[in-house]
Amino acid sequence: MHTVTANGATIPALGFGTFRMPGPDVLRIVPHALKAGFRNVDTAQIYGNEAEVGEAIANSGVARGHIFLNTKVWIENYGHDALIKSVDESLKKLKIDFSDLLLLHWPNDAVSLAEQIGALNEVKEAGKVRHIGISNFNTALIAEAAELSKAPIVTNQIEYHPYIDQSTVIEAAKNAGMAVTGYYGMADGKVFTDPILRDIVALPRKWLPSMVFPVPMAVSFHPMALRPYGTRIHNWRREGRRIPSPPLESSNPCMHSPTRGEC
Repeated sequence: MHTVTANGATIPALGFGTFRMPGPDVLRIVPHALKAGFRNVDTAQIYGNEAEVGEAIANSGVARGHIFLNTKVWIENYGHDALIKSVDESLKKLKIDFSDLLLLHWPNDAVSLAEQIGALNEVKEAGKVRHIGISNFNTALIAEAAELSKAPIVTNQIEYHPYIDQSTVIEAAKNAGMAVTGYYGMADGKVFTDPILRDIVALPRKWLPSMVFPVPMAVSFHPMALRPYGTRIHNWRREGRRIPSPPLESSNPCMHSPTRGEC
């Protein structure tokens, strides 16, 4: 298994995301993902599916110690007391004693960053999370968060695909010793239909998703699928087989929404 190491954390490089995945689909698909070999599962309070993620993992037959599970605190819970309470609720829903990684989901200046980071450190010191991180933070906020935190911040989860240049954010994270976790990697399925990218993938022994990312070290990815196709990709690539283009309905479900929202 490929891993990314940053600030003391060892994170499986390929994670399985559950954004916009309804509970019944989580119960159906997450076991397929784990069977295919995924060992990094991503959810969030705002996704509304933490309970189903916890149930799917508990019933998967894969030992909890073999799964890197991460969730995210939603912006409405950034006050000190609210954050701690929300983490307790997340752990209860996920049916776990601790989360491997806990992120602040989006920047929110309604609560001082010092208070947010302080509460993150508090839940880590209490043993409720192994590692802490941030998500969608720009370069200035990366530096501020790193300076405020007693515990190392291990990753910044950001949108990352061929149509957005995140090089400065990645460099800032690297300078702070953080990894970067990429989401929305297929850009609502645009990657699969882009004529330039399809010309590139037509070259011998090239697979489109592996060609479109200038993947630096310490970047992990969280793809997702509402059908088992997404997990078959993992198996096919591991076996060295050619990867066919996915049917439209099995691409990132964000593509079926008039607005992408947050992934």
